[in-house]
Amino acid sequence: MQDGKTPLDKAENEEVKALLREHGGKLSFLGTVEKGMLEEVSEWIKEGADVNQQEVVINPCLPAGHQQLGKTPLHYAVKREEAVTVVAMLLDSKAAVDAVDQVRREEERVRESECTDRQMEREKEKGGERGW
Repeated sequence: MQDGKTPLDKAENEEVKALLREHGGKLSFLGTVEKGMLEEVSEWIKEGADVNQQEVVINPCLPAGHQQLGKTPLHYAVKREEAVTVVAMLLDSKAAVDAVDQVRREEERVRESECTDRQMEREKEKGGERGW
C-alpha cells in the first residue's frame, strides 16, 4: 500500500475490524506506532520492520508520476502524548531523526498558492483529497 496502512488500520466499523482480524488481518507497523501499541511495535521491530519506511504519495501539483516521501514511523510516534517509549524503541532501532516529510512541506508550499487551480481540479476529478 502506498500509505503503509492495512485495511485494518483504516477500518472504522468494529464489526469490520473483527472480520478482518478473523481472517488474519493485522495493523501495519505504522498503525501500531500511531496508536502507541508498545508490544506490537516491539514485535514488528523484532520481525525486521523498516523503522525508516516512509509513506509514498503522488502529488497532483507536480509532473505526472512524481512521488513524494511522507511520514516515517517516528513522525507518527512523536505526535502521541505518551510517546517516549515508542520513540525510544524506534531510535534504538536506528530510526532517522532527520527524515523529512516532503508531503507536509509541499502542502505548506501549496497553501502559498503555487499550485494552479487546474491541477487541484484535476485531483478532485480523480477523487483525491489532500485537504489543500
